[in-house]
Amino acid sequence: GASIISMMRQMMGNNDYRQGVSTYLQKYEYRNAVTRDLWRTLTQASSKGINVTEVMDTWTLQMGYPVVTVASPSGGKASLSQKRFLLNPAQDPSVDPPESRFKSPYGHILLNINSFNLADNAQVDWPSNTWIKINSGQLGFYRVNYPQSNWNALINALIANPNAFAKTDISGLINDAFSLARVGQTSYDVALGTTKYLTKETTYIPWYSATAALGEISSMISYRESYGNFQQYYLQQLKPLLDTIRFEDVGSHTQKLLRTRVLSIGCGLGYKPCRDNATRMFQLFRSNPSANAVPPNLKAVVYRYGIAGGSLSDWDFLYGYLSKTNVASEKRTILDALSYSSTPWILNRYLNWSINPDKVRSQDTSTVINYISANIIGRPLAWDFVRQNWQFLRRTFGGSSFGFSRLIRSVAGRWASEFRLKEVQNFFKANPDAGSGATAVIQSEESIRNRIKWLQTNEATVVAWLKANIV
Repeated sequence: GASIISMMRQMMGNNDYRQGVSTYLQKYEYRNAVTRDLWRTLTQASSKGINVTEVMDTWTLQMGYPVVTVASPSGGKASLSQKRFLLNPAQDPSVDPPESRFKSPYGHILLNINSFNLADNAQVDWPSNTWIKINSGQLGFYRVNYPQSNWNALINALIANPNAFAKTDISGLINDAFSLARVGQTSYDVALGTTKYLTKETTYIPWYSATAALGEISSMISYRESYGNFQQYYLQQLKPLLDTIRFEDVGSHTQKLLRTRVLSIGCGLGYKPCRDNATRMFQLFRSNPSANAVPPNLKAVVYRYGIAGGSLSDWDFLYGYLSKTNVASEKRTILDALSYSSTPWILNRYLNWSINPDKVRSQDTSTVINYISANIIGRPLAWDFVRQNWQFLRRTFGGSSFGFSRLIRSVAGRWASEFRLKEVQNFFKANPDAGSGATAVIQSEESIRNRIKWLQTNEATVVAWLKANIV
């Protein structure tokens, strides 16, 4: 919603938008109003003659959002076309009827030129031997696809000089490339190519998009041989930044967010200096929790990897500390960290404790199982545990709990093999009454099918690209 409002403000201009909102609030003070009253007032305030109702109805009265496709330039110009973006291209075509079109501002960057065009079938100037980036500043709520040659030019420009782009534009390029590759509208050579420049990146917004996209690939291949190449490349790109970040809670808000994200991923990828520092801070904390309290923004990474590389006594200490803190967010952080053990029998004990109210509060049962399922060592253990204790879990949580649906998706929906798909199907065929989790069962099976299809379609391309780009 905020993205649509931001796009509308950009179309109108800030002054017209503020005047329109002010007029609307004054006009309908102490009165009832509907959406069209706002659109009508904003239309009246537009000095550009924009019919806000006509534009915004295309966003609020139909599903989804579009992907804008830029055609190859001809005669110094390029045409833009659009269609609804679908994560599942095989979806019922009626979901994307031909008349569905979104009215959008096509802000674009051509070297140092910025402009906007509101036409349905816009054309933009595009001289030869230049690259173009549509949706300047990511102010429009849509994805953008380009000819292969322009994607390559954008990637090369990023590598040569990342400062030629705003950070929001870089984030948008990464996000669009991976989302489009996921649905087959561009290649993973393009998507992964947008990450080549990351050794020069030190800010949060691009790294957020990159780590989210790479995290999806990681979840697909975490049990496969290809993960070794992925891990090596990911660390290669992350290491220059990792080596500059210390385990300290200082800096701006975005610097703190970047530090937490990068350290967590670096430790998760097994980077030894990161693991060593997390272990050192955890042991200091354990020796004297009051004197060596872990800074708030570092607790998750320190607790997690203190446990991941720790002993049984480390696990028991943190579990004991759970009852000593009254801070709800820290309790949740500790429950999560305890799932990071790499010792199967400790994880199995934790699973058994999750249904023992003397050990784990009943409201945290599904949360604990979900956390353990996110651990690649714990995932098969959690799946076995849920099947073995299905009748208890169904009886206790399956009546109306949203958490029960999340539990099913967590333990059953993350697999990526035909063997596991059959296992899931057979289990729920034998146990058809999933209560409030019935929809989650269908979603889990669909998730596994999508993962299998992704591997069949994309894994070979991803592996070949990774091998070619590991230094």
